[in-house]
This record gives sequence, structure tokens and C-alpha cells, in this order.
Amino acid sequence: IAQIKARRAEQFGPASADQEPGGAAAALADLERRLKENEARAGRYRAAREAGGKQFAGASAREAGALQERDARQARYGEASAALAQALAASPFATEQALAGALVPEEAETRWAREISHWREERSRLESLETELRRGLGEIQGEAEQRGAAGLTAEDIEARLELLAGEREAAEAARDRAAGALAALERDGAALREARERFLQLAEQSGRLTALADDLGGKNPKKTSFDAWLLGRYLAEAALFATRSLERMSEGRYSLLLDSGGEAGRGRAGLDLAVFDAYTGKTRPCATLSGGESFMASISLALGLADSIQSRSGAVRLDAVFIDEGFGSLDEGSLDKALIILDELRDHRMVGLISHVGELRSRIPSHIELVKTGAGSKIQK
Repeated sequence: IAQIKARRAEQFGPASADQEPGGAAAALADLERRLKENEARAGRYRAAREAGGKQFAGASAREAGALQERDARQARYGEASAALAQALAASPFATEQALAGALVPEEAETRWAREISHWREERSRLESLETELRRGLGEIQGEAEQRGAAGLTAEDIEARLELLAGEREAAEAARDRAAGALAALERDGAALREARERFLQLAEQSGRLTALADDLGGKNPKKTSFDAWLLGRYLAEAALFATRSLERMSEGRYSLLLDSGGEAGRGRAGLDLAVFDAYTGKTRPCATLSGGESFMASISLALGLADSIQSRSGAVRLDAVFIDEGFGSLDEGSLDKALIILDELRDHRMVGLISHVGELRSRIPSHIELVKTGAGSKIQK
């Protein structure tokens, strides 16, 4: 035990030699813990020392570079100062301040550069003009020498020059006239182009109007003019009104129809009337009717035309209808039917009959009779 205490005192100090053997393990564990902490702290110190060493090396390198850059700049500054001193010695400027005062702004330098370039261009142009004039003068002098050798005097040369001057003036006048004529031609050309455009527009418009006029004038697939077509519509309406009276006069046998397919050679195409015969079921021309039938158709058409006009004219009324002759062609039955229809018309329209048929005299209470005499016709009371 004494030996163990002595060894412990030697390793861990005098205080540890008095501890009991049972507490040695705890002391050893505590010692190992502190050892690990010290090792960890030593590791951190080593890492910090290495990082500091690297930073120090970088700072040292940057310091060396900065020193080199400073030395290089100082060398360049010295060279520039020497060059400036040498240039000042060779220039009329005594100091750097005088040189700085002589410097011009960049705008003025740019303007002067443009002026110099313009002056050089103008000088080149004048030199070219001088060369041309000298060449022309040489040609004139050579021609004058040739003419002098041929026996021409100075007066002849002067006259020749005056003649050439006159010719030049005449040529210039002709040139001016040609320029005026050209300007006039250009104006005329512009007017011609404008007139042509206007002509094309009018031609196009005229073409449309001509086509419309041809169509309205009858140059169409149906060969029917517009006025004939319009009159045909009126005539068809009048025929419709006339059929009412004609069917009653003919006991439902005849009806008036518009013959739209009439021959173009007979008056206006499409303005003919035809008669539909209910007995035969066929349509035939009005010319095939007998005299009495034609008279009934004529009366019916006159009445139908009056009804058609009145229906289209609004407030306009046809209060009187006069029928001239034709009653003599009717048989007794047809005459009775015609008079019955005319008598019905008297309820809303006055009907006047002009006839030489004696039977009408007794059947019409109100009438006027004209008698022929040697002194002329007179009314018999």
C-alpha cells in the first residue's frame, strides 16, 4: 500500500497519495476526461494556427504585390515626369500650368477638325477648277496660235470670240426654252394622266349606265323594255278589273289576259291582250272575237281601265264614262247584258252612251238626240 501511494504521489501529486484505492478509478476517469478536453482544445488551437498562417501568407503575398505595383507606378510616373519635362523644354510653354491653360475643349477640337476637313475639300475643288481652267486656257492659246499662224489677226480672233459668245447665248436661250417646254410637257403629262384616270372612271361609270340603259331599253333576254314592262303591269291590272265585267256580259265564257309573249313586230312586245275561252279551255287572240264580243271586251276594258286608275290614284275619282258606238254589233241578248252592267254602274258613276241604235232611245230615259239639217246638226227636244 505504501508503494502504491508513493507511485500515485509520483504520478498524480501528493494529494492523490492519500486517496483510497476505491477512488482511484474516479480520479482516472476524470483525468481521461480532462485529457480529451485538452486534446480537443489543442486541436482547435492547431487549426486556428494553420488558418492564421494561411491568412498571414496571403496578406504577405498581397503586400508583396502591392509593393511591386507601387514600385512600377513610381517608375512610370518618373518616366512620364521626365518625358513631360523634356517636352516642356522643347515647347514654348515654360510650366505645366501654361500648357494646361493652352489646351482646348473637346467640342472645339471636333469643330476645328470639321472646319479643317471642309477647307481641305474646298481647296481640292478649287485646285481641280484651276487645273480645268488652265487646260481650257491652254487649248484657247493653242487655237489662237494656230489661227495666228494661218494669218488671223487679233481683230479676227476678237470677232470670232464675240461670235462664239453670241452662239453660247443663243444656246443658253434655246436651253431655257427647252427647259420651259419640258416643264410644260411635264405639266401636260400630269394633266393627261389625270384626264386618263378621269376618263377610265367615267368609262367604267358609262359602261354601267349603258348596260342599265340597254337593259331598260329592251336589250335583255326577254326583249322587253322597262316602260313596256311597266305598262304591261298596268295593263294586266286593267285586264283583271275588265274581266269582272266581261265574265258577266259573256255569262262566264270570256276572260281578258295579258299576252306577255306577243310578237315584237306588232307594236310593243308584251302589251297585247288575249282572251281565255272557258268553253274550249284555250287562250286565243282578241282578233278572233266577233263584232259583238269585241264590243263587250272593249266596254269591259274601258271600265276596267277606269277602275284601275281610280284604285291607284287615291282621292282621284272618275265620275263619268262615255262609250262611243259599237252597240249595233250586239245581238239582243248581248245588248241586254251590256245595258244591265252599264245600268249598275250608274250607282257610282255617270255613264254616257253615244250610238245610233234606235232601241237604246227607248231604254235610256235621259238622252240627247242630234238631228242633221241643211243648216247643220241640232239638238232635238
